[in-house]
Amino acid sequence: MGNINLSERESEILKLLGQGKSNKEIAQELFISINTVKVHLNNVFKKLGVSSRTEATVYAIEHKLIDSPLPKPEPVQVFVPMYHEREPEHSKISPFLKQFWWATVLAVFALLTGLSFLIRSSNIFADPTPTSSQFINAFSQERWYEMPSIPTPRTLLAIATWDNAIYAIGGHTNEGTSAVVERFTRTSNLWETMAPKPTPVELASAAVVGGKIYVPGGQLGDGTLTNVLEVYDPRTDSWSSKRSLPFSLANYGISTYEGRLFIFGGWDGKGNRDTVLHYNTDSDRWEEMSTLPTARSGGRAITLGERIILVGGECNNGACLSIEVYDPIRDMDGEDPWLQQMPLNSDVKFIGAQEVSGSLFVFGIIESGVYELRNYTPQTNSWYTYTEKTNMLIIEKPQLTSINGEVYFLGGVDSNGYPSEKVVRYQAVYTIVLPQITN
Repeated sequence: MGNINLSERESEILKLLGQGKSNKEIAQELFISINTVKVHLNNVFKKLGVSSRTEATVYAIEHKLIDSPLPKPEPVQVFVPMYHEREPEHSKISPFLKQFWWATVLAVFALLTGLSFLIRSSNIFADPTPTSSQFINAFSQERWYEMPSIPTPRTLLAIATWDNAIYAIGGHTNEGTSAVVERFTRTSNLWETMAPKPTPVELASAAVVGGKIYVPGGQLGDGTLTNVLEVYDPRTDSWSSKRSLPFSLANYGISTYEGRLFIFGGWDGKGNRDTVLHYNTDSDRWEEMSTLPTARSGGRAITLGERIILVGGECNNGACLSIEVYDPIRDMDGEDPWLQQMPLNSDVKFIGAQEVSGSLFVFGIIESGVYELRNYTPQTNSWYTYTEKTNMLIIEKPQLTSINGEVYFLGGVDSNGYPSEKVVRYQAVYTIVLPQITN
């Protein structure tokens, strides 16, 4: 946005403000509190040098920070027929009808007889035959799809999504620890190779803040861990380095909140950690927050509204079944930030979790070809569990990401124990487009 340094959340709120939405409507759409909306609006006003919602909207439109909510005028073509005065014409049919009226009666009778025969012989009044409906079929269509494979088969990779594209970063290939970066563009369904990561790592994760992909730590090719923080800019296809982690770390959970990184647990080479690290992207500084209730590695951290949900992973006594809920605001205010949600099923092997359309989707495997999906809706604080059957996911330890209601399973380990190139897409949410009705 030029020289206006708005955070990702501030940009979202400015866009909704330009659509004429109230603080309450903005809070509901972004799953945050009204007070948080007010704080962001104050920051936006200061950065734009304005003092009201109207001034902020006008400034944003004039400087192309947002699109104008008004539709662009379209030219309307109106056909106006030309009128010419004409002399009245005398009908040539009238004299004919007067002379041959009996022929007209016979023609009408023959026409009615023919129509009656056609109606009796057609199926116009037969029982209707059921036909398929596109609207109904949308709910019964296949949810699982096999997508173009990753050019470089791998496991233990980091993945991130930005601008309708998936970035597969590093990981373990058949040749060892990798620095390769490959991008899958959803609109073209094609993979392409990007600039490699400066430090080859596996067991790292990635998160997007301000249009840049942050990849902290990871495990090196010799088995040791690193604390480097490297940042990829998709716009320029280039890497840069930022302040390193306070200690070397791999196999952690990572998420973002209000333009900041949060790292949960992980493996430090000796054991599972219970630390929570907070990284401020503006000041390039790390800070330790309140510790985890249970030390774990390999967990998935998912931001839902104003909270971050930590699910899955390995605890010191085996698989982590507890689902921990972290509140960053409470932690920054010096209060206990942790809550607990319904635990995972011990009979189901955890695969991964993703946020889709404001809900949490947790994927697990019951047996070969049978998967458990648990969907959590924060607005109602309710869980819904169901099963899915597919033979496409014949891989272990895939990495998950999501784009526009679709969850992608990338890489992992195939049935022979080798890094996999497989990519599978699951349609978690359907969008039904109804026809527009006009008078």
